[in-house]
Amino acid sequence: MCTNQQACKRMILNDYQQQSLQRLLRKKNMQQLYQAYIKPFNTKPYPKKFLDIPYGKQSIFQKMDIYLPENHPGPYPVIIYIHGGAWVLGGKRQGCMYPPLSFLQHGYAIIGANYRLSPLHKWPAHIHDIKAVVRYLKAHASEYQLDTNRIVLWGDSAGGHLVELMALTDGVKELEDPTFGYMEHDTKVQVVISWFGISNFAAFENESSALTLAGKILPHFLYKQFPYLMFKQNIFQDTKLVKQVSPITYIEQANYTAPILLQHGTKDFLVSPQQSISFWNTLIQKFGSSICELDQIEGAGHYSEEFVTPENIYRIRKFIEQHLQR
Repeated sequence: MCTNQQACKRMILNDYQQQSLQRLLRKKNMQQLYQAYIKPFNTKPYPKKFLDIPYGKQSIFQKMDIYLPENHPGPYPVIIYIHGGAWVLGGKRQGCMYPPLSFLQHGYAIIGANYRLSPLHKWPAHIHDIKAVVRYLKAHASEYQLDTNRIVLWGDSAGGHLVELMALTDGVKELEDPTFGYMEHDTKVQVVISWFGISNFAAFENESSALTLAGKILPHFLYKQFPYLMFKQNIFQDTKLVKQVSPITYIEQANYTAPILLQHGTKDFLVSPQQSISFWNTLIQKFGSSICELDQIEGAGHYSEEFVTPENIYRIRKFIEQHLQR
């Protein structure tokens, strides 16, 4: 039995994993995570809005909010924000909406969308809903003065995974649900911003420091329940499914991708930065270096404060404007 506390720590986690865990547990970082995923969001300061617009009929989760800029002429370029929360929690009225809503002052329409969550709903319900959101907005663009030729998808964590998929999978049949309607519209967008998303689930189980820790300290039967929480099925034991859910799978056969900005903290305890590094490498090998940029944010954790600084939001805006040619 190990009696030395420091020695025990080293047996469970390596130095990098310990540093990442310490970064995650910092008080300021925990406050940031609380605001992003749990703290309710106040819509009152945004006067020009349309709330709880249903885009589907299968679930009460299938609703979106639309915020329009004041004192700007339409049609408006569009930013659709897809929240994180490990595919099991989060929503369109939490603090993760503050960064995209700052773009209202620059003339963007901002959409916050809910999607069906696990374990109540099974994959691929999550991506079906995001595709339905894009099609609904294209079909109803004239009602809200939206410019359907300038659509941005931006997501964090689980939302980052979903927007990465969206960049590459327009017309991929196994990820479509025609029952939503509006199939005359495609799901192509012009820009994708992914914060610390998962691109390769085949590697995720071994790369994630959080899963490494869980696997070492939890009973085996309890650890094996994690994938069921994420997608209501154990994707790690299904080779076909683990490929279907991984954005990196679709690069080889894709003939189109939206330009993508990947941002990932070097001290992310939950999702290894190697996920974004590998995705970036594979993308630029197929499409060239201009199609994807990777920012490795030194010392940043999972949704830590470095992502929401004015400097980083400006960086994102410039990437968007470059590719929308505003």
